[in-house]
Amino acid sequence: MKATPHLLKSKTPFNCVHEEVLTELCKSSVIQFYRRGEVIFDYGSNDNKTAYLAIGKVKLVAPDGRNPQILYSHEKKAAQPLTTIKPRLFSAIAESSDTCVIWLHERIIEHVLKKYRGYAENDSNFTVDEFDNLQDFFAAGVPLTAEPKR
Repeated sequence: MKATPHLLKSKTPFNCVHEEVLTELCKSSVIQFYRRGEVIFDYGSNDNKTAYLAIGKVKLVAPDGRNPQILYSHEKKAAQPLTTIKPRLFSAIAESSDTCVIWLHERIIEHVLKKYRGYAENDSNFTVDEFDNLQDFFAAGVPLTAEPKR
């Protein structure tokens, strides 16, 4: 299952991107469902993927377990990625029965920022098509399936 342009447009930095670009980005997105209590990512994980909360709620937990934060998909701050700092400084755990997360490769996001928001000139060495098959990027444990884990 892939994200829709409407869903991506609700997330930063994609809220300033043209519809055609959003359609291309959707081809490179992966939607993953998690059940309550499942780990979305662990503290200290260091990969090249970015997660956005699409549906449900997530508990963000520091390594010492103190002061966990709950993020709801309807909140304004859910437009931001769950984290951009790597290695990750906290764990993310699904807090609702069918939490939905959009995963995108960081290089795709960087390309969008450069090419479509005016941060740099055309990057002729890169195309979004380069990431049509994200199996390599999700080999670290995020399967390319839209089915909820059982």
